[in-house]
Amino acid sequence: MVLTPEDAGELLTLQRAAYGYRQGEGLGSRLLGLVEQRLPAAVGTVRLFTGERSTGNLRLHDRFGYRETHRTPTPGGYARVHLEKPVPIPVTGTRD
Repeated sequence: MVLTPEDAGELLTLQRAAYGYRQGEGLGSRLLGLVEQRLPAAVGTVRLFTGERSTGNLRLHDRFGYRETHRTPTPGGYARVHLEKPVPIPVTGTRD
C-alpha cells in the first residue's frame, strides 16, 4: 500500500493490491481497516481510486463506506473510479 498525503486533513491511498493467488483472503479488508485505524487525528477525508473493471475493489470500498465522486478516462480505454470517505475526527484526538 502506498499512502500519499494531500492537503491538510486529507489522505490519498494510491495503490493497494493483493497478488491474484491471494485475492479473496481478506487482505484488502485488513489493509484498509488498518490504514483507517492508524490515520493521524487531523485526517478528515480519505480518497482513493480503482479501475471501473475492478468490481471486487468497488464492493470492498462500498462496504467500508467509500462513495464515488467522479470517473476519469484512462489511455487504456477504461475509467478510473475516484472514491472518498469522510473520517470523523475523534474527540480525544487519536483513533486508538
